[in-house]
Amino acid sequence: MSAKTTSSVVRLTETGVMLALGTVLSLFPFYQLPYGGSITLAAMLPMLIIAYRHGSGWGFFAAGVYGLIQALLGASNFGYVPGFAAFICILLFDYFIAFAAMCLGGTFRKLSDPAMGLSLGALCACAARYLCHVISGCTVWASAPFVTDGAAIVYSVSYNASYMLPETIVTVAAAWWLGKQLDFRKPKLGAAVRERAKTSVAATVLTVIGSLLLTATVAFDLICLTVAFMGALAAAGFDSAAFTLTAVTLPWKPMLIVTAVGGVIATVLLLVARRVRKNRNVSRET
Repeated sequence: MSAKTTSSVVRLTETGVMLALGTVLSLFPFYQLPYGGSITLAAMLPMLIIAYRHGSGWGFFAAGVYGLIQALLGASNFGYVPGFAAFICILLFDYFIAFAAMCLGGTFRKLSDPAMGLSLGALCACAARYLCHVISGCTVWASAPFVTDGAAIVYSVSYNASYMLPETIVTVAAAWWLGKQLDFRKPKLGAAVRERAKTSVAATVLTVIGSLLLTATVAFDLICLTVAFMGALAAAGFDSAAFTLTAVTLPWKPMLIVTAVGGVIATVLLLVARRVRKNRNVSRET
């Protein structure tokens, strides 16, 4: 068996184990809210570790699978969905996209401090997941009999914050602690205990700026999507039965400009940081 094949098998095995662990942790929450959402013992962390260990690309695939598993486990939450549009919205924003956002756990994997890199990635992933739940909640609560007209967004922001805030605190704290114990980027975790990669200040600064810029670019696109979605929902009188996805008008031009410019600059900064880090390692060896 080639080294590449062995590496793929190990990655699949680790992903399967982490999927199982994350699923088990989600099944035993500390607190379960009546309309979905719960506070767990860092159930998101296993998928965050996969993204941090193997990169955001693979993390997106693994976290997407995790989101679909959560959708199956939370099938009862679809029972109060008012209409097809709300069903699709919940499936995407409450499950698939919300949990696929855990791929952001690998955003800061280039930082020399494993604890900082993993915890920052966890914070970004939790923030993105919260935004997704707010978008979904605006559709669901708009048709709830106990929510007054136009107050769906207020209720969604409040309701989802009630469990996502403590969930974020627990997840980020757990990520920080584990990052202090292990560098999950290393092939052999046992040998990496309390190791600290040595890198230049310039490489670290460039990596942080590039990663934050990339995160801000993605956040801008998500905000544009949220504003467009809420505008279309408001035009339909917050009636999910009258709402159609074709009514959502996205600001394509600014989104494309910001995505292109932000993506290019972030990529250049990360590539320069990689070059600086590589040159430093070469000079240290010689």
